[in-house]
Amino acid sequence: QVPWQHVWRALDQIGALGEIHPRETGIERVMRAADVLVSPHRIAVRTIAEALTCGTPVVAARGCRYTPYQADPADSAEMGFEILRCLDDDRAVASSRAHVAARAFSLDDFGEAMESVYEAAVGAPMSECATALAGGR
Repeated sequence: QVPWQHVWRALDQIGALGEIHPRETGIERVMRAADVLVSPHRIAVRTIAEALTCGTPVVAARGCRYTPYQADPADSAEMGFEILRCLDDDRAVASSRAHVAARAFSLDDFGEAMESVYEAAVGAPMSECATALAGGR
């Protein structure tokens, strides 16, 4: 059994765990009702992005740039400490931090970033590419 499983078992024993199914309807309501989302990931997996976008604080693996609550998932004591630190923070402060981090998941910002990638790949502005694809020059 890996150390991370000790954290899950302890949280389960006190009734602090809940499972979210991949196609959960009303995910915003579910995420906003949660006190904290705990993830062993350091990258922005879907659940981390959804939680932050809804204002729910996240405890994630050390190195996750989207949350100040970080710990080594293999160290159950450290992970437990970060969960308690997050829960001890004023809910408004933790939610505010989550909303600031959620800006990284803005669709407008993502679209602009992707446009830059495409323009660099084809060597021309997207407006020129769209005109060319439409048959005009």
